Amino acid sequence: MHFQKQRADNAQQAYDYLMQQYKNLARSHFGSRSEKYIDPNNPRQSLFPEEDAGSVEDQDEHENADGTLSISAYKRKKKKSNQTAPRRVVIIPVENKACHCGCQKAVIRYETSELYHYQQAVHEIVEERREVVACPKGCNQSIETAKKPPHVLPKIKATHSLLAHIIVSKFIDRQPLYHLEKQFAQRHGMDITRRCMANWLIDLTSKYQPLLNLLKDELIDYDISSLDATTLQVLREPGRPPTRKSYAYCFRGGPPDKKIVIYEYNAENHKPYLLNWFAGFKGAIHADADPFFNDLAAHPDIQMSYCNAHSRRKFEPIAKPMVLRIMPCVFTESFTKLSVKLKIKIVVLSSVINCDWKKQSPYWMNLKNGSIRLTQLYCQNLRWEKPQPM
Repeated sequence: MHFQKQRADNAQQAYDYLMQQYKNLARSHFGSRSEKYIDPNNPRQSLFPEEDAGSVEDQDEHENADGTLSISAYKRKKKKSNQTAPRRVVIIPVENKACHCGCQKAVIRYETSELYHYQQAVHEIVEERREVVACPKGCNQSIETAKKPPHVLPKIKATHSLLAHIIVSKFIDRQPLYHLEKQFAQRHGMDITRRCMANWLIDLTSKYQPLLNLLKDELIDYDISSLDATTLQVLREPGRPPTRKSYAYCFRGGPPDKKIVIYEYNAENHKPYLLNWFAGFKGAIHADADPFFNDLAAHPDIQMSYCNAHSRRKFEPIAKPMVLRIMPCVFTESFTKLSVKLKIKIVVLSSVINCDWKKQSPYWMNLKNGSIRLTQLYCQNLRWEKPQPM
């Protein structure tokens, strides 16, 4: 009887494990990748939690005689317009300024109202005509042509303004080049192919390298920085198959009044690339526990500040399929604010991170190679000798 019960328990645990793997696989293919956790006991969340928190602070609270709490109605305040935006004043005159006494009325004040205005961009073809002059007497070598204005890419048919528009539309407004190609052709009658625009962007990288070097020097001179890497698949790259993944790096830093964000692409040899990139840097770098950053952690002038919030990615898939009390408790707390309740829950979390698996109950032994074990290993990569304040 005992053997059958143990066998049934093992089968149930195996079923739960396989079901968890199936749910994670289905969610990775079809579900949301968000790291947020929704408490099953309180599933409804506000659409604008930050605004709601601010609106409650603005309201006045009054305690009534019967002990109930009443909140006064929210008072709407007129929002001030952006003072840095360009401003154009339009004076609307009075049609008839004649008074019944025969005098002309004088302006004593203005009734002011503000309107947001949009002025459509002008797309045109600039035809440059350089003068060619010659001596009317036909002197030798008298023909002279006006010098062409300097251009960052002299051989292309685009002005600096158009190049700036393409850069902003592509990298800030997130407009694909084929959208820009259709806009130029259908709205403005300009035949600019996406291949042509892509070649322009590639050719501009070498021209703007000095500017990038100045930004990098400013970032290296400051003592606080952060970086993150994300996979990037390049379809056509010399010497590399399209199935091999590369990485795009985001570097942030600089003083508070000169914030700098630099994006760079790197295909291979990531550890030497990062060491060379941060050559001369002295300070703290905020990053996750990616193995590419191990050589940075070993550098004597660099102190790694690991992102503890990245462990949410490990806890989040565990909290959804598995009924464990510790996971919702840890996951629903903010990792950026330290409170007494959070300290208590960090102590509870230490039983998972620093537990001796051989001395734990059989329930924890069965999870030795599961998702919680992977989460523990990830937290160990964060150099958690002991659970640290988040």
